[in-house]
Amino acid sequence: MNYNQKSQSALEYMMTYGWAILIIVIVAAVLYSLGIFSPSSSLSATVTGFSGFVGTQALCSPYGVLILSLNNAVGNLVFVKYANSTLNGKTYSSNVSEYIAPGDTGKMFILGGCINVSNAHFSSKVEITYTEPGQALPGPYISVGYVTGTTSSFIADSVANFSNASSAYIPDSKSFNSIWDSGHKWTLVGWFYTRKIWNGNTYLIQEVPGCTSGLSSYQYNSTYFEPFNVEWNNSADTCSDGTTADSYPLNQAPYDRWEMITGIFSFNAQGNAWLAVCVDTNCQNMTWTLNGPANYSDPNPYNTILAGSGYNGMVANIQAYDTAFSLKDVQTLYGLGLGGIPIDSQNLIAWIPFDGNANDYSGNGNDALTSNVVYVNP
Repeated sequence: MNYNQKSQSALEYMMTYGWAILIIVIVAAVLYSLGIFSPSSSLSATVTGFSGFVGTQALCSPYGVLILSLNNAVGNLVFVKYANSTLNGKTYSSNVSEYIAPGDTGKMFILGGCINVSNAHFSSKVEITYTEPGQALPGPYISVGYVTGTTSSFIADSVANFSNASSAYIPDSKSFNSIWDSGHKWTLVGWFYTRKIWNGNTYLIQEVPGCTSGLSSYQYNSTYFEPFNVEWNNSADTCSDGTTADSYPLNQAPYDRWEMITGIFSFNAQGNAWLAVCVDTNCQNMTWTLNGPANYSDPNPYNTILAGSGYNGMVANIQAYDTAFSLKDVQTLYGLGLGGIPIDSQNLIAWIPFDGNANDYSGNGNDALTSNVVYVNP
C-alpha cells in the first residue's frame, strides 16, 4: 500500500511539473537556435534564411539601423524594393531601391531592424521584397530571413570634441583611395560646431599625405570661417612638388553653431571639373578648366584626415560617398538632422557618427584612429 502511494505521488508530480519542464526545454532549444548562448553572438550578428541570397552579413548600429549585406545568388538581376523588419512584435518598413547584379553584393539599411540600446541582444525577422527586371516572371518575390546578435557599443547622444591638440584620421583605405584618384565623383559630409581654427586653416575631411583633395577650413574672421577646396594644379600633386594649390573660398559658416558642411566633386557637361561646397543647404559651385583631375593619380597610400590638429570644436556624423550628390540629396540629408542616417547605402564608403567611438558603421571597415578626442553631449 505504501508502494502504491509513492507511485501515485510520483505520477502526480510528473503531471503537475512535467508540462513546465517540457516548456523550459523547448524555450532553451529555441534560444540556443537563435544564437543567444553562442559565444560569437556577442561579437557579430548571425544571419539565417534569405532564400536566393548567400554570404549574408549584418551589423546593428547603435541607432537601431540594421546594416544588411546580401549576395545575389538568384541568377538574374534583382531589384530590392523594400524590407520589412519585425522586432519585439512591431513591424517597420524601409524603402531600399537597390539593384544587385548576379554574384554581386548589395547593402541596405533597415530602419528598426535592431534595437537601439547599447550592447543589447536582438532577434529580428526580415522580409525582403524584390523583382527580377526583364524576366518573363519578374515577381515580386519575398525572401525571409532572421538576424540575431548584439548592438554595437556606444554612448548615447555623444559627439567628438576636438581641442587644438586633437586629431582623427582613417588609415590607408582602398575605398577612400578610389575617390581621391582621378575620374571619381565623391561627396563628403560632416556636422561641425566650430569654436576656433588655429594657425589660419585646418583639415576637414582631407587626403593626406597627398593633401590634394577634400575639404579644408579657413579662418575668415572672428565671426565666420570658410570651407574651401584644395585641388590639383597643372596636373601635379600640389603637395609633393611644391606648386601652389588652387584654393576656392566659398560659403561662409558662423562659429559656435552646428552646421552641416558638404563637399561634392563632379564634372559638368563640358567635361570640366566642378566642386560644390554647401553650408547647410546653401551650395555654391566653382568650375575650372584645368585638366588635372582628369589625369591625376597619387601612388602614395593616403590617410584621410577627418579633423586635423588646429581645429577646436565638435564633430559628428561624418559620411563619405563614391558619388556626387544633387542639391535635393543635400537637402534630404540635412532634413534628417545631426543624427541622420546615410541616404545612399550603395555608394556609401564610410559612416562615422562619433557616438562614443570612431567606428565606421558602413560595413567597409573604415574605423578612424583618434588622439585627444573626448566624447561629449552635443
